[in-house]
Amino acid sequence: MRRQNCLSLPTTNDEDIITTINEDICTVDNSINKGNYLVYSEENDKNMVQCITCDSKIHESGTISVEKDLLCKLCSRTKKTENQRREAHCNLELQAINMKTRSNKKFPPARVGNTVRVPISDVDRGRGEAHNVLACVLEVTEDGFYRLGNKTGVLKQLYARSQFTVCQQNFVALDEVNHEKELGLRSIATQEATGSGQGFIKCSCATRCQNNRCKCLKNKIHCNSKCHPNLQCCNK
Repeated sequence: MRRQNCLSLPTTNDEDIITTINEDICTVDNSINKGNYLVYSEENDKNMVQCITCDSKIHESGTISVEKDLLCKLCSRTKKTENQRREAHCNLELQAINMKTRSNKKFPPARVGNTVRVPISDVDRGRGEAHNVLACVLEVTEDGFYRLGNKTGVLKQLYARSQFTVCQQNFVALDEVNHEKELGLRSIATQEATGSGQGFIKCSCATRCQNNRCKCLKNKIHCNSKCHPNLQCCNK
């Protein structure tokens, strides 16, 4: 059998090929526009139009009419993306207004002088302590936040309306608020607690608990049932 000599033809990249279609009218340059539209060589051709955004001369069949304006495919996608982002922004603002309206209906505004209950988190109180702190509304800011205080002091942070509950009766008057001290919620809860505040403190003294070696006496609290079983304790 005879072997036929096969000639290897040089391979070329399709993107680098410039194909001429009807040289009198237009050429397709794949390396420039990647086949999205036709670039024309004659300015007086009746099928040639111009994009109003990027001023590119394109074929009429490759344009997209948006609000009676001729745009190329790239500009039309860009404008569509901008419209979708603008619509999403408007929807987020509308959702925020609806959430604020529902919150105002669920939590009516409090007035200055009303007594409120501020909840204490589990890590800021002992197991046998109160779950709330009674305070009085001292001020309402322009942003809708509330400044609270009671006999122990004024709370440092500002509270939103959803962070406390308004009591039906006033237990703390404005004249009873201590404006000299500004404390955190944990400090106020500790000072108003009957025990040690956070958790229970107990001692295991073998003596009569008369000096600061006693943990309870050092923290200025009385010994409780969890301490030593000594009946001669002087700190009860």
